[in-house]
Amino acid sequence: MSALKNLLLLLIGTTSFVFTFVSVGKLSWFLSAAAVTKEESRRASPDAWNEVFSNKLVLNALFIDGALAVLFVLVHSFFRIDSVKGFWTRIGLKPAERAIYCLLSALALLLLLKHWQITPYSLWEFDIVSTRTRYCLYFVVHSLAWTVTYTGSLLMDLPELLGIKQIVYHLQGLPHSCDYYKSEQLNTLYAHCRHPSFICLTVILWGANCMTLDRFILASLWTLYMYLAWNPDRRDYDYQKVQLTRKKLELRQNVQEQRW
Repeated sequence: MSALKNLLLLLIGTTSFVFTFVSVGKLSWFLSAAAVTKEESRRASPDAWNEVFSNKLVLNALFIDGALAVLFVLVHSFFRIDSVKGFWTRIGLKPAERAIYCLLSALALLLLLKHWQITPYSLWEFDIVSTRTRYCLYFVVHSLAWTVTYTGSLLMDLPELLGIKQIVYHLQGLPHSCDYYKSEQLNTLYAHCRHPSFICLTVILWGANCMTLDRFILASLWTLYMYLAWNPDRRDYDYQKVQLTRKKLELRQNVQEQRW
């Protein structure tokens, strides 16, 4: 029975890892791919609003997109509730709690990306594909924002963030990493802000060269969700500042030792 449970934990961890990386990769392309402006697209100017609200196909598409965005938010929040975490503990899947959370969030994200409907109306459009300078600027800004976000995830212990470390620790008979090996300040930071970085993700969401109405709904809902869900305080900032200074000193010391 124990072997079967361990096999199930490995299966959950592996599946979560694969689906999380696939969904994040698809999301990166979805949010940052430069949109080619089309002749049939129309600005949602005051004269066009009547046409927007009278077009049932557009309204239906916006409703579906909004529902998908809200569904992801609900899944991303519901499975963080203590009672839900307690359920995984009662059925013996506590080590896979984080991996299950990531897996379900990834599935909700893939569902959103698969059924997302783009509307032909936009709030603003900038042609950056035909101009090399504008395209390079757009590419650099989005690449930098994603780099900061991914780097922050690595610095915050990516294997634990994905739930892989918890499963490995359990299979090796070691205590849970957060409970025994991480400081109170770090656990508090994880509780307040699990994903870096608010500013970079906001830039990615709103930095579209073609802000269609569906993209506007997505950016609005997710920005509001991040603003309400993330609540880092001064202590979290001071802790990260100290850790960054410590990392710089360690890197400097390692470089000096290699030179000698």
